[in-house]
Amino acid sequence: MASAWLNTMIARGDSVAIDHGRLVVQLASGGAFDHHKFGNPLLTEICQLMGVNAYHYQSYNTGKYSGGRISGLTLQFENALTGEPAYCCFNTELAYQRNGKYGKQGEPLPKKQFYVKTRTQFYKLWEACQLPKPHSNSRYFEAMGKLKAIVFTGNITKGEKLGNDTLAPLSISHELIEKALNADNSPHKKHIRNTQVPHKGHISPPHKDIGQSHKPRSMQPNVSTGAKKCSNTVIQEHRYTGNVISLSNTVLPDNKIDPQNQSDDEWLADYSGE
Repeated sequence: MASAWLNTMIARGDSVAIDHGRLVVQLASGGAFDHHKFGNPLLTEICQLMGVNAYHYQSYNTGKYSGGRISGLTLQFENALTGEPAYCCFNTELAYQRNGKYGKQGEPLPKKQFYVKTRTQFYKLWEACQLPKPHSNSRYFEAMGKLKAIVFTGNITKGEKLGNDTLAPLSISHELIEKALNADNSPHKKHIRNTQVPHKGHISPPHKDIGQSHKPRSMQPNVSTGAKKCSNTVIQEHRYTGNVISLSNTVLPDNKIDPQNQSDDEWLADYSGE
């Protein structure tokens, strides 16, 4: 990765934010940001700088828990910074709620189908993501792939389990990112970094300095308070209308150099669309 991408972009007057789980970039030049190539690396820099955990949704399963007494939905995640797995559980119904042509009330739904009751935690999480709701509370299984476009944050409570009351779409305003960069680039911090003796002669690339003093944490949103508060623990002073970026499983075009192998000049030319 080229060094200090975020520094360069902010210095050039670009707007960078994460809004309701979506990376939003608006270039000062008016050009298009190459999100397929730079989305995930830029997200990594932001999360390292801010010291937050970020998770990508991977898949889901349904089943019975607590000895078969509770039916529920398990979401599988991957930590965007470490690649480590995580999961989160929500109460959902796995049986028909009324008689119909496909089954009678109380009979089990087909495999991986589930029913979401209004105002439950999963229902509120979906609202917080600002995703369109299915036409029926029994059709969420058809729309689960939409969660892959969202960047989540949350707290690990035990092992790999995320607390379902901490899981929420990540939001970080441009102003907070800019403020954190200014603090990270202060003369005092630069002096500390420049006077540190490299371990065994190894010098990390400059971009790895960003946010190393921060211990990753989630923003600890409270899903139970509803969609309006769920993703706003990191204050958003403005809404952004730039390029909305999906950050899952991006693939580089064949004719592009991996950002990690580019010089600063090559990266700047690419990211600006020059």
